[in-house]
Amino acid sequence: MIVGPVLLVRSRPDVVASAGIDYNRRTGRMFNRDHGSRAAAISPANADRQAISGCVMLVAREIFDRIGLLDERYFFGFEDIEFCLRAADAGVGTRLAGRARAYHEGGRAIGPASPRRLYFAARNHLLMSATVGSGDARVVRWGRAWIIAALNIAYAVTAPGGTVTARLAATARGIGDYLRGRVGSDSGR
Repeated sequence: MIVGPVLLVRSRPDVVASAGIDYNRRTGRMFNRDHGSRAAAISPANADRQAISGCVMLVAREIFDRIGLLDERYFFGFEDIEFCLRAADAGVGTRLAGRARAYHEGGRAIGPASPRRLYFAARNHLLMSATVGSGDARVVRWGRAWIIAALNIAYAVTAPGGTVTARLAATARGIGDYLRGRVGSDSGR
């Protein structure tokens, strides 16, 4: 079992950053449960989740021995979701410890308004979808990739920070680098 806490926003400790992560394998859509909700409104019950954030994750060594480490190709983002989905495919569950709380201030590694975040989000979202959906028919994989690209482009238009042009350019670079097979840390520069 992989276990993680409810994540609260460090600068606003009454606000939930994530109470686990949902991922739709068919469409590729993912989202943080209860993001933006008040912490007091979150149930203290433990609950099964498809994934939890890798910033705080309790994993027994036997799970690493069984399925391997987090995939370094991602460098920034989605490696935690891919890890949890890979674990699920191997019969290992993921659970939210509803009473446990941790404080996290995202955006320290790459600024919260940096277009680089959008680059890695687009590239890694597509990479994860292809990795966990590798057994799907080609038309399904391409359809899911189009949905993910569209979602990332739509987000780039409305995201905070930088100009719309810079955000769209970063997203386009992420999509392009995914298509070219470029992965790792220095692809987003």
